[in-house]
Amino acid sequence: MITPASHVFLNTVFGNNPELARRAGAPKVMVNEKDAADRGLSHGQRVRVFNDNGGMTAEVEITDRVAPGVVATPKGSWPKLSPGGTNVNALVDERDADMGRGAVYHDNLVEIGPLP
Repeated sequence: MITPASHVFLNTVFGNNPELARRAGAPKVMVNEKDAADRGLSHGQRVRVFNDNGGMTAEVEITDRVAPGVVATPKGSWPKLSPGGTNVNALVDERDADMGRGAVYHDNLVEIGPLP
């Protein structure tokens, strides 16, 4: 999973602005058509995105903007304003990157499945 910047929020500083939250809508996860078909997912379906660190709820957006095997969800939303009280940060290892000691939130191994 990659986590690009949101087109609505500059960063999380603005994640609680009601107008920007309205424009952003519900959290989305972009999924390639092949991956969606392999998992039986449909456009707009609410799913759980998860790994060993945690999980979040998002709506599926089927798109060719991500390659097969890759999903994407924008960063910038606040956990307390997100479904289930979590956001993409719940999926990130709490460690520094090997190169440059930077954040590791730009790519993480995840799975996607229907909500229980």
